[in-house]
Parts: sequence; C-alpha cells; structure tokens
Amino acid sequence: QRIAKETLEIFTPLAGRLGISQIKCELEDLCLKYLDPEAYEYLVTNINQKLTERKNFVERVVENLKDMLKSSNIRARPLTRFTIYPPCALLSPQWKSVTKFWEKSTSGGNPSPGA
Repeated sequence: QRIAKETLEIFTPLAGRLGISQIKCELEDLCLKYLDPEAYEYLVTNINQKLTERKNFVERVVENLKDMLKSSNIRARPLTRFTIYPPCALLSPQWKSVTKFWEKSTSGGNPSPGA
C-alpha cells in the first residue's frame, strides 16, 4: 500500500504531465486495486456488465433499423464506430479508467460512462 500511495502522489501526476495518459490511467487503476480492492472489483465487474448490456442494445437497434430501412426500400449503410468516433468522442467521451469512474461515483456525481 505504501508503494501504491507513493505512485499516486508522484508517478501518476508525472505521467499526466508528460502526456502519457494511458500509463497514468493504468497506474491509477493499479493503485486503486491495491488501496481499495473491494471497490476496484466492484467497479470492474459493473463496468464490464454495463458495457456488455450497451453493446447488446446497440446491436439490437442496428438490426431493427436495418430491417426498417430494407422494408421501406431505403438504401443505407450503417456507420462503424471508426467512422463516427471523432464526433461522438467530443459529445460523450467514455471513461478512460476505473479510477475516474470511482472518483466520480464517490464525489456524488453521475458515474455512468458517457454522462
């Protein structure tokens, strides 16, 4: 736990200042895993569950839209996440790390991704 606290105080902010946010997020997640393992496991489980639910919902909506367009003789193609990512990222960024989700939920904010 001492190393995790030291990492949060020194190395995580350093990674952020150096512009390597992926490493910063990984360090934060690892520190949370050792400082509060129950919260970490709870968050990982729930985030993955919600992600699966969202993916299934989107797949159902896409299939329904395809069927409706086809029955109406409208030619269209669905966009992939790669073609719509930049505008969506500006409007509704996904959580980069478990720690950010945890901070938001413990500060009384809305911890749902994309909020």
